[in-house]
Amino acid sequence: MKILIDAHKIGEKHEGTSTHLTGLYGAMMALRPNWEFVFVGPYLGPMQQAFGRESNCRYIELTSANKWRRLLWDLPRIMRREQPDYTHFQYISPLWQPSPTLVTIHDLLFLEPQFKGYFPWTYRWINGLLFRLSAVRAKRLCAVSKYAQGQLSQRYGIAPDQITITPNAVKAQDMDLEEAKKRVAAYDLDRFILFVSRVEPRKNHKTLWRAFEQLGLNEKGYKLVFVGKREWIDPELDQIMDTADSKMHQAVLWLDEVPHEDLWAFFKAADLFVYPSLGEGFGIPPLEAASVGTKVVCAKNTAMVDFDFFPYLTPADRPEDLAQSLSDALMDQHYPSGQIAQIIQTKYHWEASALTLIKALSPDETK
Repeated sequence: MKILIDAHKIGEKHEGTSTHLTGLYGAMMALRPNWEFVFVGPYLGPMQQAFGRESNCRYIELTSANKWRRLLWDLPRIMRREQPDYTHFQYISPLWQPSPTLVTIHDLLFLEPQFKGYFPWTYRWINGLLFRLSAVRAKRLCAVSKYAQGQLSQRYGIAPDQITITPNAVKAQDMDLEEAKKRVAAYDLDRFILFVSRVEPRKNHKTLWRAFEQLGLNEKGYKLVFVGKREWIDPELDQIMDTADSKMHQAVLWLDEVPHEDLWAFFKAADLFVYPSLGEGFGIPPLEAASVGTKVVCAKNTAMVDFDFFPYLTPADRPEDLAQSLSDALMDQHYPSGQIAQIIQTKYHWEASALTLIKALSPDETK
């Protein structure tokens, strides 16, 4: 079996798709040393760092990071030359497909009535067309959750049993609490509430800001930390920030990105991790935080309804509801951190997802 992988996100920015590829193929290469894995992308060093230098993998470096050149010219040309059994794409595959494609679509939230207003119409129109074409032409279609599988089946008329679920997983970085506190102290942090996500309206930073403000947590010595780049404008968030007092602004720290080791230190050292997103195809960050023993308050919607092991799985569209959950979680002296971390380790691990995909691609290989 030879798999060509579009790995252009590796080295570009850290997000769910890059985490998915790194975890999934790290496990697959170990499980199938006789298969060949060819990673394609414009950032050779980061790809080699992500996937290693095992004998069953190699790399093809693209000379350009341009999306349209990659899809319209570079990858079709490489597919024709390499003739893989599958070429794996996230969301969008080329119009010209010289060899079979494997496509993972993480979600279709932009097509849902309750979410479409959070996405520009150009994004909805272009991706609505390209996602559909990629899905129906794929030899094998994958989703990362039951929720995403249901979206794909309903929208594209594909039977659920024809859509393989390869869940995201968590590989926690082992870090001592004291070491984590030392790392975050460099950011002038001691007690803090954490939210890791790119900044866009659907992620719901504004409701967390309001909940933090309602509880007066800044006056109790807490800071509110947002880690993630600002992707789209959120007028409501801007208005809240414009009218907030100076003490609130002093309590909020915005970080576009942090080094990988520091991010795990943030997860470990946080008093509470909050994930108030209004909709997700999966939702990795709350699992990452919980995997290192941190308390979590997570929105109860879309794919995240599966996270029923969180005691504070709550509606997150109203500040007062979220504030109540924040208050309860912070005061909870018997939060089952260890039990939750064990559940996550058992339920969400990359070897299980890799074996599921291996079986889908090669049904005769069951071990």
